[in-house]
Amino acid sequence: MNPLPAAPSAWWRPPLAITWLLDAVAGDAQSPVGIVATDAAGLLPALIRLPAARCLTIRPWSAADLARLPYIAAFTGRQPLIEALATIPPASLRSLLWCEPALPLSADLVRQIGACLGPCGRLAVFVTSAAGSAVPSVLRLRRALRHAGMRVERTSGCLGPRALAWSVLARLALAAGRPDRYDRYHAAMRAAYAEPWPLALACRTAAVVARRVSC
Repeated sequence: MNPLPAAPSAWWRPPLAITWLLDAVAGDAQSPVGIVATDAAGLLPALIRLPAARCLTIRPWSAADLARLPYIAAFTGRQPLIEALATIPPASLRSLLWCEPALPLSADLVRQIGACLGPCGRLAVFVTSAAGSAVPSVLRLRRALRHAGMRVERTSGCLGPRALAWSVLARLALAAGRPDRYDRYHAAMRAAYAEPWPLALACRTAAVVARRVSC
């Protein structure tokens, strides 16, 4: 069997904000769990944290993304089976992670996703804005979730203005030869990674967690 050629680092080193938010949300996921991913890059970091999850897609993957499945298998130890969302029986999952959906979302699509969840099922959606702030994306997402009959429980952002400001100060301290201040500023930056609602609106990447109202 020929070894796989080296994969680009972007495939297995997602942005820090996505990694941090995935770690924060994946621990609350209850089995059976599913991951809705639009491409291989979105699936891999989530599947590493939830190796038993079902891998779902709304639209068929491109040939380029399907060609990445052997890399995902090498990283996770399992050959993922990509299933169409429409084939999932209603109320068959307790948790769903939806990675980087195309925005804006329609309430009908969110309702279709939510139908896969059982009573009190939980949905976590990760969005990244192409602009500097996730304000439009997060507000539209929260509205679509409510219109689909779900209750928004938590909105978290990562790497907002506070963390970036501490990061700048840490670099300046390092350049000035002040490792003592660098350590202090770097610790403050790490403590400011997470931003709750409404400060999450100032972040470029955010996670919105909602639950089915019918419990």
